[in-house]
Amino acid sequence: MEKMVKQKLRSSWKSVSEKITWCQMLENLSERPPTNLNDREALLDLVDDLESCELTLTVAGRLNQIDNEDKMLKIIRRVPLYLRSRWQKRVQKIRADGRDPNLEDF
Repeated sequence: MEKMVKQKLRSSWKSVSEKITWCQMLENLSERPPTNLNDREALLDLVDDLESCELTLTVAGRLNQIDNEDKMLKIIRRVPLYLRSRWQKRVQKIRADGRDPNLEDF
């Protein structure tokens, strides 16, 4: 009985710690300062963070947490204007195909 309780607690803790990790990642992506097009290092950091977030959410089975319009808009607002305009063109093509854009499209 004690062994079952310990296993349950470990499982619960792992679930909570995974949630904290992906929640922090989403918050970091959506609350970071806007990136300047000329700031190569900041752009690379943004790409790294996006890839890490996508991988973490995929492994946790929570990719749908970022594939919603509100979260995507918050993240898109952090990229330079030129890249946002290119993203808008891509979104138009995706929606013309009858689906909503997601993080993988970005």
